[in-house]
Amino acid sequence: MSIRSVWNIPPELKGRRIGVRFFSHLGACVEHQSPSGPVPSRVPNAVWDFIIDELRDEPDTLVACMFVCKAWYSRSKHHLRIEDNTVLSGRDEVLRLARLARVIRPMHVGTISLKLTFLALSAAMFCGNVSSSLWGIALRGGEWMPGTPRNIFLHLSAFATVSQLELHDVVFPSIATFGRLVCALTGLTDLCLSGVSFSDARTSVPSQKRWATPEKLHHIRIDWSRSPNVSDTLRALSATQAAEHCQHISPMSAGDIPLCCIQDSSLQKVFDSAGDSLRELWLDLRHSLPEASLDDVHAQELVDAHMNVSHNTGLQALNIRTNLRRPKMHPRHLLWLPRLISHVPNTSIREVNVMFETNGDLPDGSLRLIYEDIVEDAIGLSQALRECAELDNVLSSAHYSSLASVAFAVRLRSEAIYPNKTKSERWTKSVSRLFPKLHKRGILRAEIYDMMEVPASPPWRGKHGLQGKADR
Repeated sequence: MSIRSVWNIPPELKGRRIGVRFFSHLGACVEHQSPSGPVPSRVPNAVWDFIIDELRDEPDTLVACMFVCKAWYSRSKHHLRIEDNTVLSGRDEVLRLARLARVIRPMHVGTISLKLTFLALSAAMFCGNVSSSLWGIALRGGEWMPGTPRNIFLHLSAFATVSQLELHDVVFPSIATFGRLVCALTGLTDLCLSGVSFSDARTSVPSQKRWATPEKLHHIRIDWSRSPNVSDTLRALSATQAAEHCQHISPMSAGDIPLCCIQDSSLQKVFDSAGDSLRELWLDLRHSLPEASLDDVHAQELVDAHMNVSHNTGLQALNIRTNLRRPKMHPRHLLWLPRLISHVPNTSIREVNVMFETNGDLPDGSLRLIYEDIVEDAIGLSQALRECAELDNVLSSAHYSSLASVAFAVRLRSEAIYPNKTKSERWTKSVSRLFPKLHKRGILRAEIYDMMEVPASPPWRGKHGLQGKADR
């Protein structure tokens, strides 16, 4: 419904854009003339609210209505409100936001969440209006259609303030299209990938590509549990050089790096692509390597060829998460761990953190038993750690002069049980006996935490923090 069909607009206003300067005419609608002067209209406010609701897609008129009276102000402002996280579920909502952007200056949008199908329309409509206030784009579902306009990348290049891009359950026609999308957002700093797939996963990216990787793309997060084929996602990151300046690689949620991603070298290619830019690496190896039944030779070959971080000469923090096993951990459960850690560059590494977590499907009644088993070593964790004893000689070497912390932490899924000081000291002493040189150097940490209490970043991280490439 148009404003011109609700009120009888004077001829001089017809065909003109109604703005704030004409709000006095709208004010005549809430009062009428009488012999004694203007008298407020007796029309109930509910009727005016209904009329304003019908005008929710006419932002020019809503701005004018805000200046008529207090009742109209609050109702009109409600329809002009923009959420920090705007969800655009269809074409009409994209067009409405574009109209609001032309009226409200400046307009703060924050982030938008939409399907991949509407990305081309949004890029064209928001370019120049919303782009200056937008800092995040989340694409949730959809497929990149063959008829998508090619100038979409030119429109996206105007969104210089966008620093975060999330891709959830989206399908690209090729790896090259994925790379062009990522590189079109020149201000990108954070890339989140969950369920990304490709119609054609062949790495048909020109060796001399015409687009440049965002220089500030320092953080890449991957959902290992939801991607249809994580190997394709990893190959896309390396083939498009999207990880060229990456400083942090971490998981989006609790998951496990599939063994196939390790064996086919797709993970190793991402490490190689990041090179000396990589500062912090999170590896979730709860099941893949521990359950691979590796012997000494195969463990060394697999890690040396497919999980080698020796070329990441700027790496400062290596974080590894794995699971505890009940009722008894196999003595060779951690056979792969010392080989993996021994590859960290000795000139830059500052902290190595190994976190053991309980299985999520254990009943609450067994949690206390797990805690007692850890302290009493009934679960066999200390026996499994003996396979890592060689790290005591490797990491205590004078070559690791920057190393400030080597931590072995246990995280329990218990909200009511907190380890007392005496039992925690027993666990600390047990680990100290396995790594006496690291303990003597004063950099060994052994802790037991409630999983609900542990912060996202390692609690033992010191004040030194992690330096970027420019800080070194």
